[in-house]
Amino acid sequence: MGLIAGHSCYQLNDDQVRKVQGHIAKNGMKYVLEKITLTESQPRDNTARFFLAALRDDFKMPVRHVVVKKAKPRSEPEEPKISEEERRISVERLREWRLRVAGNPGRAGVR
Repeated sequence: MGLIAGHSCYQLNDDQVRKVQGHIAKNGMKYVLEKITLTESQPRDNTARFFLAALRDDFKMPVRHVVVKKAKPRSEPEEPKISEEERRISVERLREWRLRVAGNPGRAGVR
């Protein structure tokens, strides 16, 4: 039991050492090492009490949740809804404007 006894900060008594040995026999050394890692992952007021509770209650390492930002799909801008008559008038005005620009480039915007 040198592994646990070597951790002087745990200060386990003989009864507690026997409990740890029981967990090693029942769950394996890897299980106990995971609880030691969890116990030492942050400062504890009572390290031995936390370690024994981690063994008894099967404490797990905290899971970090990473928030994934969902990309909003880019949508094409909608074309304005116009009637056929409005479309015909717009096309006719555009055609007239093009003819004016082609015939007199300096006075394109003037009527």
